[in-house]
Amino acid sequence: MSIESEEGAARPSQNSELKIPQGETQAVSELRWQSEELHHESELYLKLAAQATNLGAFSRDLKNGLAFWSPEMREILGVPDDYPDPPYNMIPDFIHPDDRGRVQAKYERVFDPTGDGRIDDEHRIIRPDGSIRWVRLMGQAEFQGEGSRRQAVRLRGFIRDITEHKLSEIKLAESLHLLELALSGAELGTWDMDIASGKCAYDERYSAMLGYQLDEIAPTMEGWMHLIHPDDLPVVNEAVRTHMAGETRIYEAEFRMRHKDGHWLWILSRGKITHDEAGQPIRATGTLQDINNRKRLTTEGSELIRRVGELIARLDGQSVGPASESAGGAGTRAGALRIPGQIRLSGRNREVLQLIAEGKTTSQIAEALGVSVGTAATHRRNLMRKLGLKNKAELIRYAFKNNIVTL
Repeated sequence: MSIESEEGAARPSQNSELKIPQGETQAVSELRWQSEELHHESELYLKLAAQATNLGAFSRDLKNGLAFWSPEMREILGVPDDYPDPPYNMIPDFIHPDDRGRVQAKYERVFDPTGDGRIDDEHRIIRPDGSIRWVRLMGQAEFQGEGSRRQAVRLRGFIRDITEHKLSEIKLAESLHLLELALSGAELGTWDMDIASGKCAYDERYSAMLGYQLDEIAPTMEGWMHLIHPDDLPVVNEAVRTHMAGETRIYEAEFRMRHKDGHWLWILSRGKITHDEAGQPIRATGTLQDINNRKRLTTEGSELIRRVGELIARLDGQSVGPASESAGGAGTRAGALRIPGQIRLSGRNREVLQLIAEGKTTSQIAEALGVSVGTAATHRRNLMRKLGLKNKAELIRYAFKNNIVTL
């Protein structure tokens, strides 16, 4: 129905329908079809990606409430196909109670129209069978509208089972904690050096041992070498050389380092070099220990042993009186040590005897000889049996009498 205008032209009446030209109707339909096809393809790619990477995929249309959980996601959660998908604004019951509060807060931020709509969180879930798994949730919310009209309309994302990785991570953290306790209890400082660049990293115990703050020691090999006593540099360099050449299992050296207040501190440094696949050294890590007191005690002990040896030599040089001759036999003082006849000592026998005379313990003898403590104890027993001696004092006296010990 049309009404003639004053100019005689026809115009649509108020009750008539506005008709869109046929060409424009086809264009609108084409756009709608393309939009639906793209949405279908995106969902398909989402499913394929989930299958290829063992990720659980999910999506939810917040307008109509329709949701999609991939079979992989249900498998990760340990739920059947008919498990109801919870409303988007509710935290699922399978989230671990200890993690639920944090996950809830992140969910709220995801749908905040002022935010970026992203969520990335690691948390625990409890499966219907009671087992606990760690998962990583990654998602992105889509928004429509601007300003006050902006709102979330869709959420898509993935979920991955990271239980094995997380347990390894937790175990590593626990191991590092135990290592820290051990290092702290033993008062060991640590160092770590990149061999190619010469850059070094130290811990606070290392710097405190020398009286410095951590940032006061240059993080380079040159900064470390600068603190070593010049007379001890050859010892350090030789220890490094032999270890890099594969001649020693670990790097080990005793040397002096300059304390911040100027005095010299005896240090025991141990470390190991890591090689790449081509056999080239790439990294060195190790520990530092203050052995100043041990060195002082060893020096004082050696001095005491030297004086005891001199005293024994003087006593043995004195004439023997009749009373002592009658008590101990002709030509022998009462209580004097019976010196065995000519006994051939091997090189190892002499090494053990030298170390015992220096006051070394069985464990220190083992360390010096590069053998186990049990083997060192066996060497010690065999030596005493070979010489017919009963205790350490007799061994030391024998060493001095026969000029075996060198101080």
